[in-house]
Amino acid sequence: MLRRRGQPICEGKAIGMMRGRCRTALGAAVALGLLALGPVAARADGYFGAISVSPGSGATGWGYDFDSSDDAAEAAMRNCSRYAQDCRLAAVFSNGCGAVAANADVYVGDSSPSKEDAMRAAMVRCLIRGGGCSIVRWVCTTNSRW
Repeated sequence: MLRRRGQPICEGKAIGMMRGRCRTALGAAVALGLLALGPVAARADGYFGAISVSPGSGATGWGYDFDSSDDAAEAAMRNCSRYAQDCRLAAVFSNGCGAVAANADVYVGDSSPSKEDAMRAAMVRCLIRGGGCSIVRWVCTTNSRW
């Protein structure tokens, strides 16, 4: 039985609640909910992000949820270039997260489906090139697991 304001979702007790009409009504509600998510799933391959960094000043720029990697990279470079003239692209990614780690000598970017993994990968790449690294920027797209 479908719920009216202030009424339970199904009539019945405990486990028996999922029998008969309640199961059908809940199944229909779930199916309708999945249909409503259709546009999100259809765009699953279309969320891109990028991070740029200025080695001279440490300024960063980023863009996320763009339709192409080129658009994301252009946004990251444009945003960084507002504050510095020597910006370089450090990470480009899709449906995930990017992170940039730095020490006094190097800026290193990496990406992964999750924020933690992207940060870890960037830190490892930075530490290989020397100590004293820290994350200076991370960015995630809508379809990430952060």
